[in-house]
Amino acid sequence: MRFSARTVFALLSLAAASASLTAGAGAAADPAPVAGTADTPPVVICPSTHVFAARDGNTYVATFGKNAPWTGTITVSFHTATDAYSVQIPISATKQIGASDYRSGPIAIVNPSSEKFVDAKFDFGTTDDVGPCIDYFHLPDDLWTGPDAKKAFAELDPAQPPVSPVKVIGESDALTCKHSYRSAAIDGEPAELIYPLGAQQVGATGRVWVNVRLTPTGTVAKASVYRSSGNDYLDASAVRSASKTHYSPEVFRCEPVVGSYLFVANFEP
Repeated sequence: MRFSARTVFALLSLAAASASLTAGAGAAADPAPVAGTADTPPVVICPSTHVFAARDGNTYVATFGKNAPWTGTITVSFHTATDAYSVQIPISATKQIGASDYRSGPIAIVNPSSEKFVDAKFDFGTTDDVGPCIDYFHLPDDLWTGPDAKKAFAELDPAQPPVSPVKVIGESDALTCKHSYRSAAIDGEPAELIYPLGAQQVGATGRVWVNVRLTPTGTVAKASVYRSSGNDYLDASAVRSASKTHYSPEVFRCEPVVGSYLFVANFEP
């Protein structure tokens, strides 16, 4: 029986790469189960951002989510080729769309500049035990992403006016590197994914989403279950594989930054 570890990362819309791995049914011992993952909510992690752009390239729509209800104020920063813009937005990510998936309503953001936005930073003003909760994005010309973008624009509240960032005087970074933005990614192949004996004995299958927090060097600082499979042994095996995998860090405006990688372990035939 074969299983796969599928890795997913956020580059404005989700993109995925996959690798097929053989489950090691004959392992000497199972990794220790993650206590309570089948019966209690997964570890709460930093919020996440999804961004879409209108076809005119001047309007952006952002939605924010978390694996638990969250309310707060975020600072959004945009960069053009020569200037920086910033705005604070109150957010309430309390709409439940899954067992551990909460979303805010979409927020419209209008570019007040004659230049296009090229990079964006969403600072949630909170930290975990690894670093600040910040999402970094590059804004390509083809940011419009089909059905998801159309749905986000369709769900905008007409009574809520678009947000317009304000120019930040004196804040623009000259970019000297060839590639100013790069998402965190697996470096090489994912670590072996083992189908644990404890799960085999009860015929458990499922999918585990593991949030991997990375340092600016790409070192794994923390790996925790974001969405549980419902089986402690599968969850523990997924966390173990994610923790042993090697990554390259996220790069934002030429500098490596603290980031996250969403590692998906699929224990399904």
